[in-house]
Amino acid sequence: MSTIRPEDLGDMGESFFKSLCKSIGLIANKSDDDKAGWDYEVEHPKNRAINYANQSYPVYRIQVKSSASKGKAVSITYSNLLNLIQYPGASFIVLLKYATSGLSPTKCYLKHISQDFSSEILKKLRKKELKNTSFSINKNKTKIIFGDDEELTPLTGSELIKIFQESIGQRYLTYIDSKVKYLEKLEKEGKTKIFETTFKSEKDFKDMIDTLLGYDKKFFMDVEEFNAPFGIKDATPISTFKKHRTNFNPIVEELTTAKIYLKNSKYGSQYKFDGTIYTPPLKLPKEYEKMRIKTALFDLIFSPDQGQLKFDTEDPFRNDKKVKFKELYTRCSSFLNLTAKQSLIRIRLLFFGSAPKMEMASFEEKYGCSYVL
Repeated sequence: MSTIRPEDLGDMGESFFKSLCKSIGLIANKSDDDKAGWDYEVEHPKNRAINYANQSYPVYRIQVKSSASKGKAVSITYSNLLNLIQYPGASFIVLLKYATSGLSPTKCYLKHISQDFSSEILKKLRKKELKNTSFSINKNKTKIIFGDDEELTPLTGSELIKIFQESIGQRYLTYIDSKVKYLEKLEKEGKTKIFETTFKSEKDFKDMIDTLLGYDKKFFMDVEEFNAPFGIKDATPISTFKKHRTNFNPIVEELTTAKIYLKNSKYGSQYKFDGTIYTPPLKLPKEYEKMRIKTALFDLIFSPDQGQLKFDTEDPFRNDKKVKFKELYTRCSSFLNLTAKQSLIRIRLLFFGSAPKMEMASFEEKYGCSYVL
């Protein structure tokens, strides 16, 4: 039997895939443009009855690759991968493995262009871009490796359509909506900027923490701004600010709230207060970690490293306090009782929403910033 010529592999693979689709009634429409990034658009046959759900009719984009070499990998240009990733419908890469002779492939692998795969490729592309500023996506390839779980077994049209349907789920519109959302997420990650901050003094660093706890303070810091798609920053900053004076203002409406119940004896009067919880959205050195619960009358400051809970009362007659008469009466009464000498204050908290954690998400992850002491 004659040996397969390498230049014939591509046409053989595409012809086999088209035959595979036809064997189960799928319609495989060939792309007329090699630069499109896909070889076939595959559709399910439509029956001739009136169907008002046709807007959810699935169309798959397929890139077909053939190989006679060992292993389960194939190289694809970044431009073709981007076309598959950015298509709002379902897309796949098909790898057909051939022996050195024979007209039919010995194995077939099918890779779904998922969110995780898309993110991995975009991050790899970003790293390539940093190494070579003149990097061309249509002239550079990356190796795509297929797993054993991606093998089409048995190699039949019925198994092919089964994999397609398992990938998109019960309703194609739901799949499209999900993909559009993760494409928007990836687009947002592609526009990420990182601000690296340096504090010249410990006082400025502590003042920064206080602003995150809702206190009105300002502080100085040096700031460098970097373009950082997918969290991978440029080598040089796009802007630099020296001794920048600023503050942070937490969005109070997005903070966790709580009810605080206080009494100064087991059977004494109980006072209820509405509280707002402030936790710095960054992972601080343990000695600087704090949590603040703010009410109209007092603050509770929790320092986990020191194991301390500080109870700070406010003057209910402050000029900048504007309250209703009934609330003023309650404040005066509770202020006099709770601040009495030798008083042991009992505290009970009821959280609304997610209870705050002192093991907080990194500031860089949430705000695109980092800090240096």
